[in-house]
Amino acid sequence: MMKELSLACALLCGMAAAADRPVLTEQEAAGAGSVNPNDQGTQIKPRAQPHLAAGTQAAGKDFPGVAALCSSALPQALRRERTAKGEGQRPAPEATRVFDNLYYVGVQNVSAWAVATPDGIILLDALNSPEDIMNTVEPGLRKFGLDPANIKYVIVTHGHGDHFGGAAYLARQYHAHVLMSDNDWKLAPTMLNKPMYQAPPPRDIVVQDGQKLTLGGETLTLYITPGHTLGTVSVLIPVTDHGQPHVAALWGGIGFNFPHSPARFRTYADSAQRFMRLALAAGADTPLSNHPTIDNAIEKSQQLKKRGPNDPNPFVMGQSGVRRFLTAASECALAYAEQISD
Repeated sequence: MMKELSLACALLCGMAAAADRPVLTEQEAAGAGSVNPNDQGTQIKPRAQPHLAAGTQAAGKDFPGVAALCSSALPQALRRERTAKGEGQRPAPEATRVFDNLYYVGVQNVSAWAVATPDGIILLDALNSPEDIMNTVEPGLRKFGLDPANIKYVIVTHGHGDHFGGAAYLARQYHAHVLMSDNDWKLAPTMLNKPMYQAPPPRDIVVQDGQKLTLGGETLTLYITPGHTLGTVSVLIPVTDHGQPHVAALWGGIGFNFPHSPARFRTYADSAQRFMRLALAAGADTPLSNHPTIDNAIEKSQQLKKRGPNDPNPFVMGQSGVRRFLTAASECALAYAEQISD
């Protein structure tokens, strides 16, 4: 009898705990630390443990920002301190030529990448605001003799304000075409919950899964990888380093600041696994992110300054690096899904 009562209590208590979880909108959840559902429970669930171990092992010391995703899946009392440097501790970013045709032109909290071709520039993400474009992207491009007026396309990886913030300015100032997924064209205008975020431009090019974008002989491949948002876009970018070909795999949405449900976390994990397969099939050997704390872009850019003629490019981590990066993201999402599953 006591056993039956205990079982009934466990089921009912679990249902009550689930009912008590705050149901966040996409807009509320995107506020990162401003609204935290803190839904991980008080103990690590057995089904989560193997995913936590696999994610942490895959991230290792190379991807502390991704390892922090697994840490976020832990109950609050057991959560480890994030090992990646906080934004306030990071060095100020500088525009950097990372590959022959790829430039980092981001700010301290978010990245923008410029692909230079003979026929113009493709910009991946538009930072927080028009001011970020004027103060960082434009002078960053000019530093390397590139004219911002030649920005032809802006790929917005997802519809959060820190990625589309300068897109309307670029469309207006340089007549650049802006690309986003259908879901995120719908999401972006609803995300204006912070004064720094200005409205996105009018709907322009809608990204289709597997779409090719070609400019000046360079072809980028765009995949829709739902999870971080329902229409997050991840990109394969052909690059060269002193003439040697490489492929960069840009994961378009890393954080878990979305409405929490087991299904949403599993969607994220499925997307990471699928993009990993696609990236490895394309020979990708360079994992990239649109946040510098995730791929250590600022630190690696500093390493490039000291690079000798025979030294490797610190951004190139081999196919094993791409596999580990995306495996860690997937496994940490699966760990979180198990932590909040009843």
